[in-house]
Amino acid sequence: MIYKESKAILQSIKQAKKILITSHKEPDEDSTGSILALNLALKKMGISSGLICKDKAPENLEFLPNIKKIELVNFKTFDFSRYDLMIILDSSSWGMVVGSELKDKSPNIPTIVIDHHASNQAYGKLNLIDINATSVCEIVYKILFDWGVKLDKDIAGNLLAGITGDTGSFRYPFVSAETFEIAAKLMKAGADRDKIIYNLLFSVELKELKYLSEVLKEATIDKKNKIIWAAIPYSKYVKLGKPEGSGFAGAFFQTVKGTKIGVFMVEKEKDVVDVSFRARDKIDVSKISVSLGGGGHKKAAGVTIRSMKFEEAVELVLATARKYVK
Repeated sequence: MIYKESKAILQSIKQAKKILITSHKEPDEDSTGSILALNLALKKMGISSGLICKDKAPENLEFLPNIKKIELVNFKTFDFSRYDLMIILDSSSWGMVVGSELKDKSPNIPTIVIDHHASNQAYGKLNLIDINATSVCEIVYKILFDWGVKLDKDIAGNLLAGITGDTGSFRYPFVSAETFEIAAKLMKAGADRDKIIYNLLFSVELKELKYLSEVLKEATIDKKNKIIWAAIPYSKYVKLGKPEGSGFAGAFFQTVKGTKIGVFMVEKEKDVVDVSFRARDKIDVSKISVSLGGGGHKKAAGVTIRSMKFEEAVELVLATARKYVK
């Protein structure tokens, strides 16, 4: 048994009559791959479950097996009373699932939280939080191992996609020999590595590249604090076609020589600024994010600043970041 929590999680699942599986808003490879893999694994065990999410997954994830089963829902009107168990993956808080406006209105049903964020608040009835895991897909792989579930190509494909995405194609911290061993086992189970790489890395839309070009034009280095940053106002975001590639753009800041952290800000709605932090030094950017009401990992974190003018939000974020890099 890899995780002591695996047995209790399985018992709760078997006792439930109607199960709901969800993940964080603005889903990525890991959140999407993990909920799809768990749903498919439960189906293989004869257990049905529903899949929901606040937002649609990026278009480059449409190749993932079973992805059309995810129902997009409005959490303001969603009826949780129809379910007696909810499993929440890759979400450090309830607010990450439903958005900040509903963060204090959690449903009155038992929840299981499975996550790898150090900032996780352990808000479930049952919590499995492994901050040393590269991804939630890696955690789900280990849970399925504990349960004795035999992987098929669809489960394996979803898990490998999530691990590949959340490790930056195996470049980020916490990637270990074990991570590669798990990836190898997933490939042996039928995961199509070439298809995953093609869709995750070689399927960028032209508008995203143009977006990146604008971000790089706006990039500024604070030489004193060794911070590279850029901020895109709503007017420019709209002009560029509201591209999905915020993370795609922010990740480039992690590669800039002579810097400690990168900060990328984009106003996706009027007075609503999404912020991505990336570290290339020993700075723990999750602490910056948490201090602003967000969450994340040591090397990658994020937060959404609401009800604040763009210029004020930018100044707040930069002032907070400067406190932590000194």
